[in-house]
Amino acid sequence: MPSSLQRALVVHLRLRLKHRPFIEQLHPRDGAGRFALVPGVDPLLERIRAAATLPTRAPRSQPDFDEEEYGLVFRDGEGERVAKAYKANVVASLGRALRGIPDDMLLEERDFVQLADIQNGDVDAYLDPAVDEVRTTRPGAPPSNPTWTTLSPAAARTAMRSWSVNRMIADWAMTSNDEYFASLALQDIARDHFGLQPTADWTVTDQVAQEVAEHRAARGPALTAFLTSMWESTQNHLREADLGSLTVFRGMSTPDGRPPADWAADGATLDSPPLRPLSSFSLDPVVAEDFATDNGPGIVISAIVPAGRIIATPATGVGCLDEAEVVVLAGPGTWHWQSVE
Repeated sequence: MPSSLQRALVVHLRLRLKHRPFIEQLHPRDGAGRFALVPGVDPLLERIRAAATLPTRAPRSQPDFDEEEYGLVFRDGEGERVAKAYKANVVASLGRALRGIPDDMLLEERDFVQLADIQNGDVDAYLDPAVDEVRTTRPGAPPSNPTWTTLSPAAARTAMRSWSVNRMIADWAMTSNDEYFASLALQDIARDHFGLQPTADWTVTDQVAQEVAEHRAARGPALTAFLTSMWESTQNHLREADLGSLTVFRGMSTPDGRPPADWAADGATLDSPPLRPLSSFSLDPVVAEDFATDNGPGIVISAIVPAGRIIATPATGVGCLDEAEVVVLAGPGTWHWQSVE
């Protein structure tokens, strides 16, 4: 006869026969692919949308560089070695967050085709350590470079997915606007998915608009998860540093060293100036002044920004460490402006 302890450990399972197929739309997931707690509501997305409505606050005058705040955000100091370590950690972290995204949505089309060739045994895969890229050769052919290391199909897939995340970050470093379709698609997705307003319009050619639309259609879920995961990682980073807000600066070149005519200015205060959905700022006013005066006179805008409006730092996502860059979500609030030459 089993003891009372053994009887207490007995577990009875009752499995019900499903008469209907699983319907994904009835079981929404958050930005990391997890099931949401409330049907029809993505709790993480709701948090981001609520944070995006938090207003900025204009200081009475342009603040000085806050060395303590800088140290808390960039705890490991500066330098190329630190920047590489940051990005390696970011790629690994975001890669884990995007593990639920299918290969055909995360990888570029040519990379997806290459991965299929590797998995089908049509080519052999190697890792090129100089650039961390996957290379291929005909089956049985030696690698073109003796430093390349052999990869199994599973290892090749992992490396290619990491490279795709790294490319998303590199796209931002190359340009966050201009006419590069990948960065513009990221901007549009941030605006639409997070419900950001007000935002500045961005005029592009019909060809670029078509490229943006095609990129969103092909990789929209991956880009959305990338943004969402980056915001969540950034919030954890700032919370650990006990930072409820950041004082940020942005330099802008203007013809006369004044804000654009269509911005609502009251003396040195701007009321909810329209910014891009994702806008680069710096924690260092000198960096902002350099950008503002790159082509003549300009202005520096500054504000105290709630932590929830910060979507990325170099330690958690996109951003340049040597520019002390942080990326801010567009939203309401006041900003201080100052003319610089």
